Amino acid sequence: MLVGNPYKFSLFIQRINEWNVDNLDSYGVILFSISGFLIPDEIENVCTKREAQMLIERLSAIPENKEIFEGDNKDSIEQLLSITFPNDYNKDNDYSFFVTPEEIADRGFFIFAVRSRDRVRILGTNKLEYDNEASKYRLNKLEVYEALLSLSEVNELVTRLRKYLE
Repeated sequence: MLVGNPYKFSLFIQRINEWNVDNLDSYGVILFSISGFLIPDEIENVCTKREAQMLIERLSAIPENKEIFEGDNKDSIEQLLSITFPNDYNKDNDYSFFVTPEEIADRGFFIFAVRSRDRVRILGTNKLEYDNEASKYRLNKLEVYEALLSLSEVNELVTRLRKYLE
């Protein structure tokens, strides 16, 4: 099922029958398109029902932050990464802006959503390398993909995802 506009922001979510032992399993594919750029850049086997539920929850509660919303793409991504994965080990991870399925994040791709009033900014990254010594992602080759949506467009995505789960 394709949800959204691929040249703006969309996701393709599909259960692949051959990847499932029985009808109770829901393994398949999720691909995101942000301004035509696909995330991830290769097929990942994901639990589509679990990830659809996570996306519904996170896209239904996008936090408002005017500074991040209006910021430069790279600065905003750096802020969002530091909020989600703080360098201070005494601080908890804050996943409130994070809309990346776990399997895709494990591959080094990230998607965030931030709101300002009734507008939503979706920011995604190319594949980032993790620096084990510094315990953070390398941003020297960072590319940021952006889409601006109305809150009603995001709500329509959520409605379509709910129908997918029925």
